[in-house]
Amino acid sequence: MSLTLCSRQGHQVREVNPLLPGERLKEIRMHLGITTRDVTEKSLLIAEVESNEEYSISNAWLTQIENTNATPSIYKLYSISTIYHVKFSELLSIFGVDLTRISKHQMKLRLQKTHLTNIDSPDQDRTVAFPVRFDRGFSLAETNLLSRMVETWGEVPISLIQHLDLRNCL
Repeated sequence: MSLTLCSRQGHQVREVNPLLPGERLKEIRMHLGITTRDVTEKSLLIAEVESNEEYSISNAWLTQIENTNATPSIYKLYSISTIYHVKFSELLSIFGVDLTRISKHQMKLRLQKTHLTNIDSPDQDRTVAFPVRFDRGFSLAETNLLSRMVETWGEVPISLIQHLDLRNCL
């Protein structure tokens, strides 16, 4: 059994789990009532569908992941994510990879040339301020500040924005 502590830092509540990543994976597997043999069998099905043996997880390898500091490959994490019904991003966070920090690092590591960027967020349900109505009086023939072009801003889910073809029409 694990002990999960919550500590308050400013306005954010952060979950602190004292288990090592492998122990946490074992805890999830045991909670689901899945044996290492079940994981092996299901991962073989995924490997077959994907035509890639890297997706398969042997009993011995799963035991090694759960009992040591071994880190699984992205393919094995994909299989575990699928079998355990856990978000891939959550598995990455168990191993210390916080996808929410990518944009922070990208802002610090600027490129010399400007380019269009992808809106990639692990939290698809989060909303962002986005223009929902443009001022009819602005002219596309002139350079304008976005703040002056937008008549109404609204909260839009990131998942919706990702499906827009912003590169070709706005």
